[in-house]
Order: sequence, then structure tokens, then C-alpha cells
Amino acid sequence: MRGVSRRIGLWLGIAGLTWVCCAHADDYNAGKAAYVRGDYAMALKQWLPLAEAGAANAQAAIGALYEIGHGVGRDGAEAMRWYRKSADQGNAVGQYDVGQMYYAGTGIAADHAQALAWFRKAAEQGEVSAQFNLGVMYFQGDQVTRDFAQAVSWWEKAAAKGDLQAEVLLGQTYLGNDIKPDYKRAEHWLRKAAAQNSPEAQYDLATMYIHGAGVAQDHVQALVWLRKSADQGYAPAQYAIGASYYEGRTGAVDYTQTLAWYRKSAAQNYPQALYGLGLLYELGRGVSTDRVEALKWFLKAARLGESDAQCFAGMMFDEGPAGTRDVVDAYVWMKRSTAGSKLCAQPLQALTDRMTAQERDRAEARLQKPD
Repeated sequence: MRGVSRRIGLWLGIAGLTWVCCAHADDYNAGKAAYVRGDYAMALKQWLPLAEAGAANAQAAIGALYEIGHGVGRDGAEAMRWYRKSADQGNAVGQYDVGQMYYAGTGIAADHAQALAWFRKAAEQGEVSAQFNLGVMYFQGDQVTRDFAQAVSWWEKAAAKGDLQAEVLLGQTYLGNDIKPDYKRAEHWLRKAAAQNSPEAQYDLATMYIHGAGVAQDHVQALVWLRKSADQGYAPAQYAIGASYYEGRTGAVDYTQTLAWYRKSAAQNYPQALYGLGLLYELGRGVSTDRVEALKWFLKAARLGESDAQCFAGMMFDEGPAGTRDVVDAYVWMKRSTAGSKLCAQPLQALTDRMTAQERDRAEARLQKPD
């Protein structure tokens, strides 16, 4: 679940903002053109007189220059001062900016209650990023009672204006992790986002085809979407392609392809891929059996909280390939795995029965320390 987003520079693409006098539009646009070509000093020169004269969109623009440090020294407090001038005139972008500064604690002490209030002001005027952020705060129950219906309502407003992040979160939410599944709506929003090359949406759409959730199960279509996502470097999709080859979902089993895709995903420290590599080395699939190498990959995944990898690491420390036997390490990893997996329940009990009281005490003490 994504958190509240920050989208600096929104003021560049928004027309019809609050003006002291519409005759200043040429000067504002000249500043905008200067900013786009990277001439921040000229942008400041064009915008500052307008901001000082009370033009709300120029005030928001000046605030962004100070927040980013373009053409001026980076100064969160000064950015907040200009954003607040804009917001106090009812400018939706300025209100969003004030909300974001309160949310992040930039230029002012963090205050999520204030952030919520300013996001709401901007969202009610149709400011897309504020609508998205307000939805996130309802989803997380941040300063409001957690309310998935309100979250979805605000995201739908943002998504109706083409907001990609809102489309993705709507699709994911309608898959049913937090509300009753609505696969038709999930597919609708995920397809819209996937068509805009969101790797997350492409991956989620693929999972719908893998499991036949709201669509006919189709592993070929799943692989098409997984490749689109994986080609953008999305680690879960890279792992899922490897798993597809491992199981032979679209043809013959191909451990060589599995190994290649797991490696791509593992290079980004994706826990399931790290665990998958451990299994390949443990079982000798696509590689020569190498239990020491398997343990290395299991430990990488285990340290990231992958519970099955924790179990395998524990069992390997108990068995001791290549002189690695250590019953304390075995106990620690098996015990940690039980929080998320039942795989090690019996091996852990058998190990506990064999351990001395001193070994158990050492192991329990180790459990209280971070790995």
C-alpha cells in the first residue's frame, strides 16, 4: 500500500488559477517556460513580483522553488510561508502543498491532522493529488476512522481524471484484500493503469489470469502481462515468470529460465526470489546441488522476513552441511519462521527436545536481539 504522495511542480500544468490581475498571465507563463528549460533564476525573476503582488499561483510556484532549492537556497520554512499565502486565498494547489508540508514535517512540525484538513480543502476543489492523498489517509485510518468506502470514493474521483496511482490502488483494493472482492471493477482499473505501463497494475492483472479471479484462467495471458511488468524491472513479476517456468504453466518445465528470472528478481532483494534460489540449489534444479550455496540464499531471504526461508535455514543449521551445524542458529531461525509458517512446527519441537537447557537459554537470548 502506497503512502501519501508528493508531486512537486503541479502548478506548472494547471490553468485558471487565482490571479490578482489576469494581465499577469504572460509574465507567469514566461516564468513557466524558463522553469521548464531549467533557467530557475529567470523563473524566480518572473514569478516573484507576481507573488508579492498577491497572485496565488505565483505564490505556490515560489513556494516550490524554495522547497526544491531551484534558483534559491532550499528553505522549507520559506516554502511553507509562500504556500500558505497561496492557500489562504483558496488556491487548491497551495492548499495541497500546505497539507503535504504538514504531512512530511517540512518547514514546520509534522501534523497529520492539519495535513488532513488541508488535503480535504484542496480535494473538495477537485485537486487530484489531494484527492489521492485523502483516500490514502482514510485507507490507513490516519487522523480519521479507517473507512475503505471513503478511500475508494476519493480515489475514484482522482482516477476519473486519469490519476495513475489512484487507478492502481483502486484495482488492488477491489481485488479484495480489505473489502469484498469486485473483480469486474478491479479488472477495469487495472487495465487502465496497465495500459499506461504501470508495472504494478500489469503484475496484478497477470495474477488475476493466473488464479482465474474474475477472468478465465489463462497462463499465456498471464505471462504476457508479467513480461510487460518484468521488462520494467518489477521484481515480483520477474519472480512470477520464474515460478511459471518452474511449474511449466505454459509448456515444458524450464529450470534454466527459472534460474535466470529468479536471479533478476533476487538482484533487487525480492525475498521470494532469494528463497527460490535457495530451493534451486538445495534440489539441484537448473544448477548443481550445493547446500552451502542454498543456505546462503535461504539466509538472505530469512533476514528479510521470508518465513519458509527461515525454516529451511534453521533445518540446514540443524543438519549442518559443510560444517555449519549450530543448534542455537537452528532454533532461532525455526522459531522465527513459526510467526508466518507452519512448516517448521514439528522440526522445531524435535530440535527443542534434543537441546540442553543451556542451549535453549542461549537461543532464547538470541531471539531477543535483531539478526
